[in-house]
Amino acid sequence: MPATFLVPILNNRFQHRAVWLVGCSLLELIGLSMLLFSANPWLRSLFIGIDAGGLFSLGLTLPIDEAKNIKEASILPAMTQSVGFVFAALGPFFVGLVRDYTGSFTVAIIGMMVIVIAMILIQFKIGNQKHQQIK
Repeated sequence: MPATFLVPILNNRFQHRAVWLVGCSLLELIGLSMLLFSANPWLRSLFIGIDAGGLFSLGLTLPIDEAKNIKEASILPAMTQSVGFVFAALGPFFVGLVRDYTGSFTVAIIGMMVIVIAMILIQFKIGNQKHQQIK
């Protein structure tokens, strides 16, 4: 929970959005890789919790940062959140499906790690592109 509040404040103060996005994603990658090994459960939870809170709050602000005008600033968040939440709702279903098919969570965790790596590549692409003025 604290990361949900702190990461956007720090992002606003230090203005390097790509650093915060990639940093949170790397923490997620570390947390997911810790699930594959016998790491301390509290430490795994800490890594996954910090990144999830940070990425969630940054993800809510990305469409507004990318908007060129007020109309776009109202349309983009509605579209991204509705589509994003539908995909997020399917995540546990597919993880369970993979677990039932393979008999373990290993393949599902590796699949999530591949998704996080794809997220990192996209985050490098969008970088620090911010439209300074909404008209």
